[in-house]
Amino acid sequence: MVNFSGFLEGVGKDKQDVKDQLGKRDETFPILIKAENETIRIIPSTVVIKKRTITGSDGFILGHPNYGVLGTNTLGSPTYTSYSSQKVVSPNNTFLTYFRDIIFKDSGNTTATWDGTSQKITFTTGQVAQSELIYKDDDNIVSANLSAEGTNLSNLTFYLSANNGANWEQVNNNSSVSFVNVSNELKFKIVASGNAELTKLQITYTKE
Repeated sequence: MVNFSGFLEGVGKDKQDVKDQLGKRDETFPILIKAENETIRIIPSTVVIKKRTITGSDGFILGHPNYGVLGTNTLGSPTYTSYSSQKVVSPNNTFLTYFRDIIFKDSGNTTATWDGTSQKITFTTGQVAQSELIYKDDDNIVSANLSAEGTNLSNLTFYLSANNGANWEQVNNNSSVSFVNVSNELKFKIVASGNAELTKLQITYTKE
């Protein structure tokens, strides 16, 4: 007859030694957090292509036949002409702005507070907000629809120009205008007869 008592006692001691080495059982457990769905709205932006020209001989452009000659042109700050818009186009022929920047602000002709930080244009009586070009391309603009959002919009008069500001044509909010002076350089201008704020502007144009 085989005596297993000593064997079983040894196995039990080994198991206890292992437990002592491992320590207490890990009592942590994972917590699963369900993430909620989030919708991110992407707004296509107007594309602006500008050009400026180097004048003088103090600029270096690698690979350029005139301004890329080592030992002839310096690497310092060149003399530039002002930027000029070559092309301004919007997706689906629609210019849309929430005034989150001042890219299209014509600083020389704007007296209203066009603030990219507060994302609005604030007007008092007699103030004007005028844009730089919001469209420039090969095709002429024949008509446009304007839609604006803000407060006290009845104190604002809206104008559009298809010929770079040479002629301004009035358009009501949520309405369209067919241009008498057709061309390919579109701008907007807004004149205030009282206090108002503008938070969104959308202009959809039709090309010839």
